[in-house]
Amino acid sequence: FPSHDTMDSKLIQCVGCTYGPMKNLRRDFFRYKSDYTFVRALKLYAFHPGFRTVCEFRVLAHLYSTHRFRLSNLYRIRILRKYGADFVPGATIGTGLRIEHPSGIVIGRGAVIGDDVTIMQNVTIGQKEIDLSGLGLSPQISNGVTIAAGAILVGPVHVKANVFIKTGTIVTGK
Repeated sequence: FPSHDTMDSKLIQCVGCTYGPMKNLRRDFFRYKSDYTFVRALKLYAFHPGFRTVCEFRVLAHLYSTHRFRLSNLYRIRILRKYGADFVPGATIGTGLRIEHPSGIVIGRGAVIGDDVTIMQNVTIGQKEIDLSGLGLSPQISNGVTIAAGAILVGPVHVKANVFIKTGTIVTGK
């Protein structure tokens, strides 16, 4: 049986890689825990549904970026049923994403979310009007933003860096 050090180094190699769904997972992990061990990573995945949702989103984004559209849509339905969060393929989310409670989160196609963003439960980020191109009609959220429970961001809005969006706030564009 391999030692903890061997398993730690293998997981660090996997999480530290620069390809596929693991590319952003290392920064995502450090948003939840500042000190890293293999056992802590397993506990976090096992007992924190928000972190599991972030991991699942990274896989979904990888499937979509490699043009496996049917598989990515099936995976989207899996995430929706399992966690109650709806990540539409085509959303761009930076590293260091932290989700506290995944239930009721909707992130629409075309949404751009920066690094180190925290999202609470029942948050909607998406288009105000139906537009299949998704260009320019979705919110753009900068780095370090915290979005509290029940907030709604729709339309072409730009949220600046290090902003706290309060509970139940509705932000609309044009």
